[in-house]
Amino acid sequence: MIKALDSFRFYAFLAVFLFHVELFDGGYLGVQAFFVLSGFLLTPILVETQRYMSLRRYMANFYGRRMLRIFPLYYLYLLAAGLFVAIAFALGHHHEPALVLFRKQWLWAATYLYDFFYASAAFRETPLLSHFWSLAVEEQFYLVWPLFIWLVPRQRLVGALWFVVLLGPLVRFGIYWAGAHTGLSGWVFYLPQTVYGLPFSHFDAFAVGGLAALATGPQWRRSAYPLALAAGLAGLAAQGIFAEQISWKALGYPPFMCGEWKLVWGYSLLNLAFACILKAVKTNAFLPALFSPAPLQYLGKISYGLYVYHYPVIWLFERAGNGRLPPLLLNALMLAGTIAVSALSYELFEKKFIALKDRWFRKDGGKPRH
Repeated sequence: MIKALDSFRFYAFLAVFLFHVELFDGGYLGVQAFFVLSGFLLTPILVETQRYMSLRRYMANFYGRRMLRIFPLYYLYLLAAGLFVAIAFALGHHHEPALVLFRKQWLWAATYLYDFFYASAAFRETPLLSHFWSLAVEEQFYLVWPLFIWLVPRQRLVGALWFVVLLGPLVRFGIYWAGAHTGLSGWVFYLPQTVYGLPFSHFDAFAVGGLAALATGPQWRRSAYPLALAAGLAGLAAQGIFAEQISWKALGYPPFMCGEWKLVWGYSLLNLAFACILKAVKTNAFLPALFSPAPLQYLGKISYGLYVYHYPVIWLFERAGNGRLPPLLLNALMLAGTIAVSALSYELFEKKFIALKDRWFRKDGGKPRH
C-alpha cells in the first residue's frame, strides 16, 4: 500500500466532516473521492489475482478479505447504536427524532440497501445512520466488480472501463429524467439527492479509478494539476454564467450537484480529476508535502472508522454543547472525539480482523514465491 494514498483517504473524510459541520458545502464530494479510490485500489488487485486463481478461489479471496475489513466495524456500530437507542428509549427519550428514525431505518442499513432508501421519498435524515448510504454503494460495487473484471478479457478491459465511464453521464441523465417525467416522481425525495444516492450514478467513478490505476503512461499523472484546476473553474464558471449567485463554499458544486446540469457532467469531471490526482499522489507528484506526514497517513489508515463514527459524534457533541461552546472549539472537539473513538476502534477491534485477512486469504492466494 502506498502510504500517501492513506493521506488521501483522510482528506476525503475531512471534506465529509466539514460538510456535516456546515463549514464546507462541497464536502459531500469527499464520498466521490472514496469511490474513485476504491476503483483505483481494487481493480489492479483483481486483474492480478485473476491471472493465477480459479474463479472460485478468486471470488472467495476477494470477498473474504473485504468481509473481514468491512463487516466487523459496520455491524459493531449498528449493534452499539441499536443498544444506545434502546437504552435512550427506556429512559424516556421517545420523541428524539434521531433515535426514532434510527429505529425505523436500521434494517435498510443492516441489509446494505440504505442507498435505495436514501434516494426515496420515505427518507428522513438521522445522524446515527444517514451517512451509511455510501457504504451500501461500496458494497454493491464489491458485488459487481470482481465478476466484471473476470468476465471481460484482459485485452478489452480498458475499452470496457471507458465504456462504463462514458455511460455514467447518460445513466445520471436517465435517472433525473425518469424522476422528473414519469410515475417515479412520487418515489423521489429530492431529485438531485436521488441521482446522488443511487448506486448506478457512481459506477463510472469506480471505473475511472480503475483506468488510472491500470494506465502505464505519464498522462494521468501529468493531468492532475490541470484537471483539478479545470474542475474547480468549470463549476464556478457554470454558476457565474447561468446562476444568480456563486456557491463559493461549495467551489461551484452545491449539494447535490444542483443546477447547470452538474448532476450529469459534474460527477464525471470530478471523478476524472480525482483519478488523475490519485495517480500523481501515488508517485509523489501532487503536493507531496500534504500527503507525506506520518500522522496524516495514520489518520488515513483509520479513515473507515472516522467515516462510520463521525456523524453520531457530531450529533452527540452538538447535543452536549447545546450552544454554549464557540463554534470553532466545538468543531475541534468533534474532530478530536471522532479521531479518538476511531483510533480505539482500530487498535482494539478492527486490527484483529485485518490480521486475519493475510492469514486466511493471502493476496497471492498461496501462489508459490520465487
